[in-house]
Order: sequence, then structure tokens, then C-alpha cells
Amino acid sequence: MSEKDEIVERIPNTDTKLTKAFFLAFFLLFPISGIMIFWFDGHAKLERESKAFAVATVIPLMKDWDTTELMGLGTPEFADLIRAGGLDDDIAAFGDLTSATDVDADKTRAREEDDQGVIYAEIDFDGKFEKGNGRVHMTVTRLSLNQDWMVESLEIKPKAAVVQK
Repeated sequence: MSEKDEIVERIPNTDTKLTKAFFLAFFLLFPISGIMIFWFDGHAKLERESKAFAVATVIPLMKDWDTTELMGLGTPEFADLIRAGGLDDDIAAFGDLTSATDVDADKTRAREEDDQGVIYAEIDFDGKFEKGNGRVHMTVTRLSLNQDWMVESLEIKPKAAVVQK
């Protein structure tokens, strides 16, 4: 080997630190921002869909407490709960729903059950019932590849009447 073969020429670095930082930021932040947009948009879509299901389908059934229809919209466990009289105490204590306000579906989550992706959404709203006011908490669910929502759970808690001054 000759001495010339052993010499490695160093290529001079002419890029400024600002240029390097720009390229590094572009290649790191662009994919991360895309993932974040995808994540937040997906959750917002699930919140809109679950809220629409509750407002258009479940809340009208609570106005005259059609438990047969409610069983059809529920998971098998929820239907068993209704058959066993699990909602009878709430229905007797509150009566029919007359109005619903502040419907909010702000918590969504997903997990795997029986090798299927399952999506859950928590829905809360203030309800004015025949016999008083209540806060309704409902969990609705659907398979990730299915568009049909089902009621997983429904509970009503008393809410003190707001006194206007």
C-alpha cells in the first residue's frame, strides 16, 4: 500500500448549525405532528359519533323508558341487567326523562377484547326527569370495524336543583 492510499480526505462541513437544526426539526416534527393530528382527529370523530348516537337514539328511549328497545341497543350484559330489573329502581326514583342538557362525550378509549378492537365512549348529561333532576352517565361501545354503537352501562345519580337568584 502506498502512502497515498492511506490518506483520507476530510470533506469540509459548510452547513450552518441553523440549517442542520432546520432539517432535523423537519424530519422529526413533521411525522410527529402528523401522528398527533391523526390521533386527535380520530378521537374527535368518535366523540361526535357517540354523542350523536346518544342524542338521536338512547335519550328518546329514556323519555318513555322503552326498556325493550333499550335492551336491543345494549350489549348482552346490559340487556341481562335490564331483564334482571337493574334499572327499575332508577326508573321508579326519577320517572321519565323530560329534557337533557349539556350532553358531553369527552372520553374515548380503545382496547382489545377477544381478538377484536373495541371502542368505548363515556357520555354524561344533565337530565330533567318527572321526579327530579339527575346526572346521567352512560358508556357506549362498538367494535372498531363496525359502525353500530351499543349501550354498555347507564346510571343516574341525583343532582341538586340549581337555585336561580
